[in-house]
Amino acid sequence: MDNLGIGENCSITGNVSVSSIAGYLYDNCYVTNCYNKSDLTVGGYSGGLFGQIRENSIVTNCYNMGHIEANGNVTMIGGITGCLADSTISSCYNNAIINSSSTLARGVAGIAGELGGNSIISNCYNAKTVYSAGVAGGIGATNNIIYPIKVENCYNVGEIIGELEKSNDILGIYDNCSIINCYISTDTFNYENLGNAFKEDANNINNGYPILEWQ
Repeated sequence: MDNLGIGENCSITGNVSVSSIAGYLYDNCYVTNCYNKSDLTVGGYSGGLFGQIRENSIVTNCYNMGHIEANGNVTMIGGITGCLADSTISSCYNNAIINSSSTLARGVAGIAGELGGNSIISNCYNAKTVYSAGVAGGIGATNNIIYPIKVENCYNVGEIIGELEKSNDILGIYDNCSIINCYISTDTFNYENLGNAFKEDANNINNGYPILEWQ
């Protein structure tokens, strides 16, 4: 799947596995160059572009710019996806506010709400506020501690507000996770620190913070 987008003059509402592009990616899916600019009102396992990404799937060069409001009691919400399991997200970003007022929110984050088995997030960033009455994270929020997770060459400069203690600027709950070369707003960093997937924000489209090579 490639080169699909939902414009800003749309709104999407639903309950479980709600998104703009696909509710469920499963079993070796490959998606590139997709985007969302529509606002979403969603429930559990929902995201700006994909509800869930599972089973050796890859999502790359995608972005979300649509506000996400969670209306469910138990929510796993992300700017790109609500759940990432045994799969990879790379070179993606979120530039929209994400909000969940549920105290049972298991994971609300800029890229992926819930991280499961052997997942990787690389070369991604979140630039906007993430609020959760439960657990919040800038890149990911919660993970399955049985299987290792890797987050590499990512950054978050959005405000992360989580009412539970296990909320952080990169990953909310990060047992059995490798966090490699990641940065937050209080760090000093530039595109060279993040590697070849990033470049300088020469035209100030991201408030001077590094942008991805394809932007």
